[in-house]
Amino acid sequence: MIRVFPLVPRMLVGAFLFAATAVSSAAPLPQKEARVLVLHSYHAGQSWTESVMQGIREVFAPESPAIRLHAEYLDTKRNPDPAYLDAFDKLLRSKLAGLSFDLILVSDNDALDLALSYRDELYPHLPIVFCGINNFTPEMIADRAGITGVVEEPSYRETLELALRFHPRTREVIVVGRDDTLTERLILEDQAQALRALEGRVRADFWINLRAEELQARLPELQDGRIVMLATTLRNRAGRVLSYGESCRLVRAVCPVPLYGGWDFFLGKGIVGGRLVSGLRQGRLAAEMGLNILRGADPTTLPVVDTESNNAYMFDYLELRRFAIPESTLPDDALVINSPPPSIPLVGGNSGFFLA
Repeated sequence: MIRVFPLVPRMLVGAFLFAATAVSSAAPLPQKEARVLVLHSYHAGQSWTESVMQGIREVFAPESPAIRLHAEYLDTKRNPDPAYLDAFDKLLRSKLAGLSFDLILVSDNDALDLALSYRDELYPHLPIVFCGINNFTPEMIADRAGITGVVEEPSYRETLELALRFHPRTREVIVVGRDDTLTERLILEDQAQALRALEGRVRADFWINLRAEELQARLPELQDGRIVMLATTLRNRAGRVLSYGESCRLVRAVCPVPLYGGWDFFLGKGIVGGRLVSGLRQGRLAAEMGLNILRGADPTTLPVVDTESNNAYMFDYLELRRFAIPESTLPDDALVINSPPPSIPLVGGNSGFFLA
């Protein structure tokens, strides 16, 4: 069941969502072209951002050309320096000068912070719909009307509980990541909170801001009784931020113990799996809420949606086999990728064989 902020009785959640759907399906778009400003915290081509943008496009595509998207990318994952952000802010204000919009969609915390400042100064009262927000609290948008969206709440605790069940001799969890952007710091805080709940069962060790080359030297020394949680992307000694895929493959290539993560963009690149967040779903949900608003829905009737309960169990067959984890031990609704095709029985006689 979807959980929402602010807290409302469970029986009202369905009514909220039904009302929003009714507006979306019944009300036409305004006669004039609707312009939507999409602000992404990260860069074009980054797997999470591309998944979110794909979800947004899928929802708005049937409405084209009645809705026009204008996307901007802050690129904060590769450029966390405040001086860069100040320079980017000035450039973006210049680009947006004189442009009008009907809605702002944002992905991740940095873009939300920027959108809130732009709304106060450039676009008073313009509705904002967000997604991918870590560590959301209602106070983040308190006293600001017309703002709603989708919270990103990874299921670290559930993934860790599964990992401990799959690997009962685990005594230590090693978290690998960076803390040089706001989102990374929030992710690591969430990981730490999940591990505190397991205190007494496993130890936690945080390998933060280690360069990729140092990890390549240290990870092969890990022995049985440990698992690794890949929290964020990595940097190499040259200062380049590796992509999610590059980061995961690098760790997987030298890590002799099981590797886990919190997002589906790591799946198929080296993690065993877990209960994972989907950027595609985040983008779709945010765009659906935005479309409802463009059709006339009052944003105050659309509560903030927390998708934690809708994160999906996903696993990689190749990693399950590597660590001798039977598929029979997975949750009933688990999705498994890279499974071998099912065997098809052959029925034959003296004259040959045919597929049955």
